[in-house]
Amino acid sequence: MEKKLSSDTVCQPGLLVDLIDRAARRAHDVLRLPSGILIAKRIEDDGLSRIERLELSPLVDDQLLALAFRRAGQLDGASLREDLIQVFEASLSSFAVEAQRRAVMADLPGSGLPVAAAVRTVDALIEAENQSCIRDQSAFFRAYADLYADLWCDPRLGAPVSVRRIMVTMVTRLHELACGRVSLEGR
Repeated sequence: MEKKLSSDTVCQPGLLVDLIDRAARRAHDVLRLPSGILIAKRIEDDGLSRIERLELSPLVDDQLLALAFRRAGQLDGASLREDLIQVFEASLSSFAVEAQRRAVMADLPGSGLPVAAAVRTVDALIEAENQSCIRDQSAFFRAYADLYADLWCDPRLGAPVSVRRIMVTMVTRLHELACGRVSLEGR
């Protein structure tokens, strides 16, 4: 039975459920290894764990995978997929969301939006999703724009402020692609 995510979570709950499924499968593939969680938490030569490195990516797939790894130790036999769905079914504190928004927007007048990074990330998203298989590209871009519009300020994600700035800037790029204001060839 498919669970329905709350409407205050994302505009495109089907997309989020698909991405949660993907993240849960990816996490399970690592966690089933004998040293699985240690692989995700081990500090590498660059001083970051795999979880921290994933949180530095503005791609929602990576953010959900990092969340899956962080939550894996708290499951007590529960399904990682179901746990992630429950996380996103739960209501958010408007105070926590507003705190994230303020943190991201705090120095925008001085630093500006990271447009180039957002364009590169949207290009990576397009390549990862194999655009040739998608019939309605406008709906695809609109769904992702709506998802990023909801998740860039979501406190459940571990993304730092710099990554959230890229995510919020991606919303504009995805909307432009959905409306046909920019072409894929001009990427």
